[in-house]
Amino acid sequence: MKSYPLATYLSSTFKLSLKNYWRLLLNNVIYFALAVLLSCTVVGILALPLLHASYYQMLLKVSNGDTPRIGESIGFGFQKGIRGRAFLFDVLIILAFIALIVPLFVLALSPSARNMVNPLGTIINHLASINEFLGLPNVEISSIVLILATIIAVGSLYIYLQAIWMFGLFVIIDKKKTSAIDAFGASYAIAKQRGILKMIVLGLIVTIVNRFGGWVYLLASPFVNLLAANVYSLKSMKAKKG
Repeated sequence: MKSYPLATYLSSTFKLSLKNYWRLLLNNVIYFALAVLLSCTVVGILALPLLHASYYQMLLKVSNGDTPRIGESIGFGFQKGIRGRAFLFDVLIILAFIALIVPLFVLALSPSARNMVNPLGTIINHLASINEFLGLPNVEISSIVLILATIIAVGSLYIYLQAIWMFGLFVIIDKKKTSAIDAFGASYAIAKQRGILKMIVLGLIVTIVNRFGGWVYLLASPFVNLLAANVYSLKSMKAKKG
């Protein structure tokens, strides 16, 4: 079986993260500290995708039932055979997000987009002097509508891409012959098998927790960071079923 109920994905990940909580938490702190240090130099920034792969390898080992050691898999992403593909995949992810999301902002700022929402803004402006009611006498409602529409469109696209590409790096780690480009298609296929709508919900959970930041994110990180790896592996769910 390649798909489980959403509750099964969440509960099995929660139990697995609880079992390894303190080791995962300490490893998260170690990896975060290393990422901060690497970000201080240009060469270090270029090495971040390799550290990213190392971290994902650690999560994948936990999802497969291994107990993580302190500093687990730190050197993995720097090994020959993985570093090139991991680096290229992360770069392509960034470029893809830029290529798909930036045009939405450009479109939103174009005169044609403003002309599309101007009639709606005019209608709203005439309804009970809504500008004054909102305390925005100098702001056209059409501009507000355009901004909100852009935010919704960009947010929706980001959430969808996050859902279908969340397994790409795991595929690169797990399948040694898969190229960085092929990993995108492989990730989409896995997301489709698991249920894209379910993956969108999981992505939303991760995004919301990440937005809290600070202690909330730190304490929740063993669970939220393990979600994608556990859903990719399915081992804990298969063991539960058996």
